[in-house]
Parts: sequence; C-alpha cells; structure tokens
Amino acid sequence: SVPETLTPNVLPAEALAAKTDSAYLFKTIPDGFSLEVSVLPKQPANELFFYEAGYTNKAGDYFIIRTFTDKPLKLEDASWVDETYTTASGLVLYFVNQPSITTRGEEFNGGLMQAPNGKTYAIDSTLPRDQIKTFMEELVLVK
Repeated sequence: SVPETLTPNVLPAEALAAKTDSAYLFKTIPDGFSLEVSVLPKQPANELFFYEAGYTNKAGDYFIIRTFTDKPLKLEDASWVDETYTTASGLVLYFVNQPSITTRGEEFNGGLMQAPNGKTYAIDSTLPRDQIKTFMEELVLVK
C-alpha cells in the first residue's frame, strides 16, 4: 500500500486557497466538465505546495494542471518547446514538441506553464491546442 504521506487528499476547490497562494484554477468550471483537486498531505511549510487540479468531462477529455517547480524555467535549451502561448494575464505556456497518443488513441497535448510569480506548472490535456489556449485564458490564482 502507498504510504499515507503520498496518498493524495481530495479537497474542495475553495479549500485550496486556504492552503496556498500559488495555485491556479479556472475562474469557472467549463461547461460539461467536473473538477477534482488533490493535494499531498503533510506538506512541509517551507517547501513548494503540491496540488493537482483535474477537469474532466463525460467523453473522457481532461485538462490537468499541477505544481511542477518553484524555480523559473531554464530555457537555454528550448528544443523541447514546440509553441509558446502567452495569456492576457501573463501566463506563458510552453507546449512540448511531441504530442503523444493516449492509451485510447487521442492526441495528448501538454507542456509547462510559467506564471508571473516565478513558479512553473505542468499542463496535460487531451484537448486540441486551440481549446487549451482558450482554457488558459480562464486560469486565475485562487484566493
């Protein structure tokens, strides 16, 4: 069995703001999607707070955002970047240049998002890039 410190706790989105000031969620949950927020229990107070927010719909499509690192991205070797997209709020998404195929055969898009606060988040999705970009415009810091 998985040690309790590694088993994620599911919590309401509202509770996330009480735990961290550096989590991003959609302003509103997109139509047809549901949200599940998971955090690791017993996170050290002086370290980066890890969470994962998964938006899924009945068709099995998903958009997942999770904490990646509190260090700015080092882009000296950006050969892994296929496309860069910047939102109106200053979030920068670096799409990886190799979309992969999920076990169900959908194209999988993902990348790393650099936030103005200097933290980096991982984005994974089965949605087309255009829809991911539209969704990215809805990401806000939870407060």
